[in-house]
Amino acid sequence: MTDVLTDPIAVAKELVARENAYDVDGAIALFADHAVVVSSMDKFDTPAEVRRWQEELAAGNIHLEPLEFRCEENTVRWDETIAVDFFRNLGLEQLEGSCEIVVHDGKITAFTLALSADSVERLQQAMKEK
Repeated sequence: MTDVLTDPIAVAKELVARENAYDVDGAIALFADHAVVVSSMDKFDTPAEVRRWQEELAAGNIHLEPLEFRCEENTVRWDETIAVDFFRNLGLEQLEGSCEIVVHDGKITAFTLALSADSVERLQQAMKEK
C-alpha cells in the first residue's frame, strides 16, 4: 500500500480488506501512532498494543463482512459480521457488531467495535458452556 488514503470511507474499506487478508503490517499502517482502539472486550492505546491486536486477529483467521459504510465528516460507521477462531471454537459461526473509526490526515485515530446485544448474550452463554 503505497498510496496515501485521504477519504475516510476508503480508509475504512482498506482496513477491512487488510484484516481479511491477514495483512498485519498493512492494517497497522492505517493507524496513527496515538490511535486508541476500543472493543467490547479490550482497549489498545499504544502502537505495540494495536500491532498485537492485529496479530491476534490474523492468527485467529478473522473474516469480516461489512455492510453499508456511512460517513459524517471524518467519522465512518458500519455494521459487520465477524468470524474468528475464538468464536468458532465456542460454537459460534459469527457475531454481529458495529464499528466506528475517526480518520485524520488519512490515519485512523480512533476505532471502536461494539458487539450487538444479541451477540454479547450469545458469546456470554457460549463461554459459560465451555
